[in-house]
Amino acid sequence: MKHRSCIVFIFLIGSSTSALSQSFFNNLDTTLLGYTSLVPKQDSSFIISGSLWGSTGVLTSGIVDYSSTGDCIQHDTLEEPLVYLAGSKLLKRSEDYLIYALRNEVPPYDSEFRDIQLSCYTYSGDSLWTKIYGSSDQDVPAQVIELTDSGLFILGSTTGFGDPDGDFYLIKTDADGNLLWEKTYGGSSSELAYSVNLTKDGNYILSGHKLVTSPDNWDIHLIKIDPEGEVIWEKTYGGSDTDYGGLLFPQYDHNFIVYKNVDNGVIEVGHVDKLDGNGDLIWSKTFPYGSLSTFQYFPPFENPDGTIIVSCGGKNSENHLTPRVIKLDPTGDTIWTREYYTTPYFSSYMYDMKPALDGGYVMCGSAFNSDTVQCGWFFNTDCNGNEDNLYPTGAPCEEYDCTLYPIDASFTAGTTTIDIAAGDSVTFTNSSANPTSRVWNFGDGTMDYTDAVISHIYTTPGTYEVELIVFHGMCSDTSTVTVEVINSVGITESSGNGNITVYPNPNNGSFIIDIGEIGDGLLTVTDVLGRTVYELEFDNQQKIEMSDFSSGVYMVQLNLANGEIEVIGVVVER
Repeated sequence: MKHRSCIVFIFLIGSSTSALSQSFFNNLDTTLLGYTSLVPKQDSSFIISGSLWGSTGVLTSGIVDYSSTGDCIQHDTLEEPLVYLAGSKLLKRSEDYLIYALRNEVPPYDSEFRDIQLSCYTYSGDSLWTKIYGSSDQDVPAQVIELTDSGLFILGSTTGFGDPDGDFYLIKTDADGNLLWEKTYGGSSSELAYSVNLTKDGNYILSGHKLVTSPDNWDIHLIKIDPEGEVIWEKTYGGSDTDYGGLLFPQYDHNFIVYKNVDNGVIEVGHVDKLDGNGDLIWSKTFPYGSLSTFQYFPPFENPDGTIIVSCGGKNSENHLTPRVIKLDPTGDTIWTREYYTTPYFSSYMYDMKPALDGGYVMCGSAFNSDTVQCGWFFNTDCNGNEDNLYPTGAPCEEYDCTLYPIDASFTAGTTTIDIAAGDSVTFTNSSANPTSRVWNFGDGTMDYTDAVISHIYTTPGTYEVELIVFHGMCSDTSTVTVEVINSVGITESSGNGNITVYPNPNNGSFIIDIGEIGDGLLTVTDVLGRTVYELEFDNQQKIEMSDFSSGVYMVQLNLANGEIEVIGVVVER
């Protein structure tokens, strides 16, 4: 690890402060070629990983720690012989952060043999460990995430494992980067991975694009896996044009946002797709800002109020590339859009964007301060995407107002008692008002995302609370219905000496208990929760007619004066 001094060129200086007390900055750092990834820290400062030429002439990584006002705190460079670490990305953890990047074992920069390098650093910039993963061919990293067991998933693409044309490549490690297992996913065509995310049901989803027709017709490719990497489902979707990218993030409402680029051979346009939890399309929006409006290759994200932030590029009035940030409501409609630049006369690029702890946003990329000099570029905005150098500040945050879209969860069940022995299923009908999405939780560990009508089969007896959660952004409402699942095989036979008979059984709520001539005793009827719903002392022969019982399973027990006990099950289906 070596240290360099910071040389920061302040291109635009902000002096006003918004209602959130933000100090805005829009800075260029001339020591680096460009920035690719950032993480905010708890004290509102932030770390950026970027690329630069090291003293040995090898392109490598820089790690820069900036204050909340954009001033350099520390600037470190990693210089290892024959290592190419440009394009590195950061993963923030509670005690340290990870840098993942491409590594060339043999120079020059465009070598055909590359591996994935993962390096761990403290927040003070000290190196803890470095691991290398991959084959003897091309292995390119896409994203690293921390798992619920403190391990890591490293997703990339490989031509050295699986199909030589390229497959998704997933590595699982422990918290210290030690390899646990690695798997590839894909068929005979080429697949390129972009993101891996934890889903709301505890599984994971991989996304990217797949070649469906040679030479260049690609579609979005999604693979849902369990924590051990076993495939749950796999889907490819797209149109006749080339769909590429496929960055994805799971939403609060259990659905997914995919943003991608679509090229029809004349124009490239950014798209945002919303998919349900089964990977089926709910809606799709396009964002054609000029002849080139492709989305940037860093993940979009969801704000606490359910609104969505995405970024795309475009051409400004001077025909130079400029980044654009778009805020969407939960239905995909635009709330606002902002364009950012250092000067309209040179191109600017955005490589990463994260929500800041003070409610605004921090962004980084690269820009030019002349025709030839490319610099690292970083800036921040308020919660409405305004930076005081270009826009007025102090406006209140434009949060999504759920009261404008009242939702009401409601559904009905075709039956509330299911007999496994009869092969029964239950049909649920959704009658909710105003939802943008919904989640069915059947109470047996399974979930679904179908809108109107859905049937479900239970396999184990028990009492299940079926839950329908409907969403409009972060706003939600829940409705529940209890379903009793029984297995009538074997429970209608009397235990004991057979002195008790129930008929009809099953029944519609009206049935007769015949106890014959067996002497004195106590008759008790309990439901599946063990609650007594009927009790009677009897003397010798007696027939008891019981009516208006709700659906469910009941146990009839006779406790005879001589100590004998008789038990029989009763099934009520109303």
